[in-house]
Amino acid sequence: MTVYVNRMHNLFALSLIYSVSAASNVVVQTLNGKVRGYVLDIAGHNAVGTDVDELHVFLGVPYAEPPTGSLRFAYPVPRKPWAPTTLDALRPAPACPQRNWFLRTYSFDSNYDNFNEDCLYLNIFVPQRHSNPNASYPILFFVHGGSYQYGSGNEYDGRILAQEGIVVVTVNYRVGALGFLSTDDDVVPGNYGLLDQLTALKWVKNNIDRFHGDPSRITVDGQSAGGSGVSLHMFSPLAKDLFSGLIPQSGCALSPFAVYRPPTSPATAARALAAAVGCPTTNSTQLIACLRTKDALVLANTRISGPPMIAAFAPRVDGFYLKELPEVLLAKRDYLRHVNVMTGYVPQVVSEDLEDIEGIDQGLTATHLRNLFRDKSDRYQGQTSNDVYHALLCAYPPSNDVRRNRDYAVDMNSDYGYVVPHVKLAQALSTNGERVWLYDFTYRSPNTSKLDWIGVPHAEELYYQFGAPFFDSSPCPGVRDVTCPSTWGTYQTWSDGDRQVSQTTMRMWADFVRMSNTSTSFLSTGPDRGTWRQFEPGHNVLNISGATVHAAPLRLSPGQRFWQSFNFLNLTADVTDVCGSQSSILVGK
Repeated sequence: MTVYVNRMHNLFALSLIYSVSAASNVVVQTLNGKVRGYVLDIAGHNAVGTDVDELHVFLGVPYAEPPTGSLRFAYPVPRKPWAPTTLDALRPAPACPQRNWFLRTYSFDSNYDNFNEDCLYLNIFVPQRHSNPNASYPILFFVHGGSYQYGSGNEYDGRILAQEGIVVVTVNYRVGALGFLSTDDDVVPGNYGLLDQLTALKWVKNNIDRFHGDPSRITVDGQSAGGSGVSLHMFSPLAKDLFSGLIPQSGCALSPFAVYRPPTSPATAARALAAAVGCPTTNSTQLIACLRTKDALVLANTRISGPPMIAAFAPRVDGFYLKELPEVLLAKRDYLRHVNVMTGYVPQVVSEDLEDIEGIDQGLTATHLRNLFRDKSDRYQGQTSNDVYHALLCAYPPSNDVRRNRDYAVDMNSDYGYVVPHVKLAQALSTNGERVWLYDFTYRSPNTSKLDWIGVPHAEELYYQFGAPFFDSSPCPGVRDVTCPSTWGTYQTWSDGDRQVSQTTMRMWADFVRMSNTSTSFLSTGPDRGTWRQFEPGHNVLNISGATVHAAPLRLSPGQRFWQSFNFLNLTADVTDVCGSQSSILVGK
């Protein structure tokens, strides 16, 4: 298709599908109708040194009908056509209803209270080269995290990452009770937020060629609960043919927070919410009819406790989106095959979760560490509790070294919830003959205000992946009613070294996105030019610790070997290599 650009006259030069005006607007004809975005001229201001001259940005493009009224707690309905109206996609749409502390805490958005149940929208950032205006680009479809309870696609500004020559799409989906409440039956099956994501993916698959995107090269990327969510798509028959690549970051389908597992049930949280807002609790039909009459923000702000390591409202095996637990489907090889997978983590994922412990900055006593072990082991049943407790004592031995004890506390929870699930997923996929690459992001900025013991915590890689060190030097569109984030998150200043790491990280992600679903080679165009070897058990972890990426052997600690031994199929754990004796661990609550 042809893009007509005329910068000599203040006129629209229309083509059938795609047109650009000198008034800094761009109009695209989608299957739903025309959508108007804006042109951001970055010629001479390209942050990453590529030949991308401008960005075409579309904010707040609807992909589904508003999930209100009878569509609350229901599967998403694709958006109806809005033709002949031209839809203005010039400002971010509201985030889905949630408690506002998440966006406020992480300084993601200038308007922390812009929530509305009509929230199923996406944002599109399209690169353009004057030298090749008809080029087609691969797509990175990014799904935000937030424990399935918080977050918005608006948090992630794609204008820097798109300069790598990829289309960046970010998406809103229903979170919390509105996205995942279930009575564990067919009346209220749940998983609405995941189905929102698939509906958005279908919209992108059907329309992205009109934005100069290549629908045959769509990589779905997600971080934390976004990572576990997109990883679950690999195990859903409903996601067939929607993507060619997958990047689960610091969260995957094997993470303990990814999906409800026996003996816990999401119905417990559903009944608790119903009781809290004055609705019936025993009959699912009456319960959901009553909840549909309640204010969305009331439901979103009502606090309901969930089981350990999983949110109260989270995905479940429903027999529709997800037939069985991902562990079962993985063992059966019953999942979407031949999808390129890059998965990984940061090492101290949960360190910031421990900051509320009194005196933690000085260290942790052996007694306190043992108490943390007991709290963890008490989640398991009967004699299993003692087995887990003693295994943890062997794997992370308490001592008089209070700093080491603190490190062990961080390692225990990071290994259990994040690091080992990614290793297990990579190992299983590799054994099954899939194309998979495992990375670990260990770079720590010298400018960080975080204490040394925090290390590289949860979500740290996102700053570099989305080019935050370049936000203050890249043009910001005045058409937006929000301020472009120049100091995203907790950082205020960035060094040249930070910018180099950001360039390396963005290039690595973009190189992966550029792969076709038939490619067996992950070609690096970054500083370490060459081909990244696929993961194989025991080696080939791609370590991002500076301006270059290098392959390193995979070496598991005793604690990581212990958590790796958990098997959700036979509910046992062989801990011989940790304690010198074998225990049979029953996986419980």
